Amino acid sequence: MSLKFDIERGVNNGNTNFSCQLFRLMQKADMFNYGRLASAFPNAAVVFEAWKAGTDVPDLPYDGSN
Repeated sequence: MSLKFDIERGVNNGNTNFSCQLFRLMQKADMFNYGRLASAFPNAAVVFEAWKAGTDVPDLPYDGSN
């Protein structure tokens, strides 16, 4: 799976893996805490921001994976 798959199909379907939970948290976070999450998970933040803006979601690897 990928971040793109998780944001497009997992978040609204109730998946509970880490990245789906992270995206839900990003949706609820205030700007300060969102910034902290984005600095710790930069790929997830790029995917989340593209999804939120309604643009094409890039297919990026999970943060921390090689």
